[in-house]
Amino acid sequence: MHSRNNRSQLDRAISILDAIPTPENIIVILDFGDRSPISTINGGTLDHSLSTLDTYGVHSATLISSSFPSQKPQSGSSGTAICHDIVWQTEAKQLNGAINLIYGDYAGTNPGAAVEYIPGMAVIPFASYYAPNEWWLKRLGRDKEFENYVQLARDIRQLPDYHGDDFCWATREYGRISQTSERYGNNGVWNGLRANQHICATLQFLQLEDDGDNVSIDDIF
Repeated sequence: MHSRNNRSQLDRAISILDAIPTPENIIVILDFGDRSPISTINGGTLDHSLSTLDTYGVHSATLISSSFPSQKPQSGSSGTAICHDIVWQTEAKQLNGAINLIYGDYAGTNPGAAVEYIPGMAVIPFASYYAPNEWWLKRLGRDKEFENYVQLARDIRQLPDYHGDDFCWATREYGRISQTSERYGNNGVWNGLRANQHICATLQFLQLEDDGDNVSIDDIF
């Protein structure tokens, strides 16, 4: 179900659940897209949806949203952006204790941002790094000057909340790229690095919040 057309989507989901003999085996995905519905939790669409799903006894519901900014910094500058997803989804768990709510986000991407390449579009090297609950973002260089990713990798490794080169596949790549002048990738490669690092940092944070123990996520991907 997607929040942009939530009433019709909920009706469609209910019609499907009515046709399923074992709704207790079903996981329902509640997709809020590129916005965190902080103002619609209590008494809003989410509250109504969870109450409805509760009557069907579904296995669980996955919440998905993204507060990753759609606008990037100007080339040569950096900035930060707050991640609201964990906060509002934690609050959402207080709505209905009978339903198992699973956290979900878009892994350091914004589903509302442009994703298709348009001929003539400038492709400026961009990097971000996630340390709950904030992203660091930076663009550097001009169109297709991918060699600037070497400096971006060095900048990431100097961040105060950097997890270390051995944290995950992405950080191992940052360590390698920062010391090389080749195989530094392009925007597509770095989108993958960003997603991997975001997922690993989020999993670690949620695990630590859940049981207070250290968790090893080496080689998750």
